[in-house]
This record gives sequence, C-alpha cells and structure tokens, in this order.
Amino acid sequence: NPNAPLGGTLRQPVIGTFDTLNPFTMKGKPAQGHVYLFDRLMDRSWDEPFTLYPLIARGVQVTDDRSAITIFLNPDARFSDRTPITAHDVLFSFNTFKEYGRPNMRRIYKLVNHVQVIDPLTIRFELGENYDRETIMILSMMPVLSKSYWTNRDFEAAILDPHMVTSGPYIIDSISPGQKIIYRRDPSYWGHHLPVRRGLNNIEKLVFDYYRDEGIAFESFKSGGLDFRREAN
Repeated sequence: NPNAPLGGTLRQPVIGTFDTLNPFTMKGKPAQGHVYLFDRLMDRSWDEPFTLYPLIARGVQVTDDRSAITIFLNPDARFSDRTPITAHDVLFSFNTFKEYGRPNMRRIYKLVNHVQVIDPLTIRFELGENYDRETIMILSMMPVLSKSYWTNRDFEAAILDPHMVTSGPYIIDSISPGQKIIYRRDPSYWGHHLPVRRGLNNIEKLVFDYYRDEGIAFESFKSGGLDFRREAN
C-alpha cells in the first residue's frame, strides 16, 4: 500500500542458528532476512509468470534469439554507503558468483561466453552454447555486490560485519550471532520511489529471533514476545 504509514517493529521467530550474512555461498548458515539487504538488477513480480521489472537496472536490450543482453544501470542506484552502483560492480559480482557462488549460480553464469563493460552504466553479456530462453532472465536477477567492499576479502569466509556494504532497502541495525538479527529501514535508500518498491518495506525494524525448537518459539509467541508465526500443523 503506497499510502501505508511507516514505522513499527515486526518480531518473527526462526528455528536454529546463523553464522554469516553472506547467503551466496555454500559455506555457513546465513541469517534470516538477508533478502532485504541485497537488491538485484531486475525484480520479479510474483503475481505474474516469470516477469521482471527494472530495479538496479533502468532497462535492458535483448537480441531476438536471446543470446545476448545489454543492461543499462539506473544512474541513481547506490549502495548503503552511498557510493554509486556501476557496471564494474556488476562485472565483479558476476565473476565472484561464477567462481564462488551457489551451484545454481555457477551453472547459469558459466553459460556466458563474453562480458563487456561498455561504459560505467552499461554492461553486455553474450551467451555461449546450451543456453535457453530463461538464461538471460536469470542473469537479470543477479544481486550486485560492492567491488570496493569485497575486494581483498575472502568471499567464502563467514562474515558478521554489521557495517557490511549492501544494496537493499534495509541495513543491519544489530546482531547477536546465532541468536538475533535486527534490520532497520534505510530512509536514504535510493529506490523507495521505484514502481517495484512503492508500497513495500514500510516497517521500521524487522527482528528475527532464533529459537532452539518450535515449542519454545510458540511459548514466546503466546507470551507476546513475537508478533507473527506460521502454523504448519
């Protein structure tokens, strides 16, 4: 709802633990809510079949045979440290995910035969053999990492840095490793006005409390320690 009030806190339970804020590798257990930290080039519309709309990208150009895609970045796009998101960040992200990302990311990104940074806001991907009609769409959903932040860091190592440079509508407010993580709405987030973001991300703080089992989490919910839980039974 674009007219919804802003503010409030939503407390949700998670069963288990976490030891990293990086959800893109197979190592470690990422914290719940990481989707609020990382924007993608384009975003899905979940009430439509595989349909994408611009987010970090302002638009794309696709060849008729879907063998290549040129991505034009939004010049207003910024990381959480307010540095601009550029084609060099996209290229760095692509190379990192291709080498160290989850297996599904590696499989898709290795179908790319050639990458060209045309200018600071334009990048082109050309596919090799064995691509299909969805390959360029999956490429378009690539999260974008900050090259300056991740260079000289071990991408596969567990990271719990509350000041990690991200690109999404929320930033990290506080962390209790393995126990709790709190995200805070970033009022300076550059994309709140975009069509794919209007009416979303209205809550000021998102709290994910970790519990050992469902029984303890349910007792906390009944006593008012949580605002929301899913009942699966």
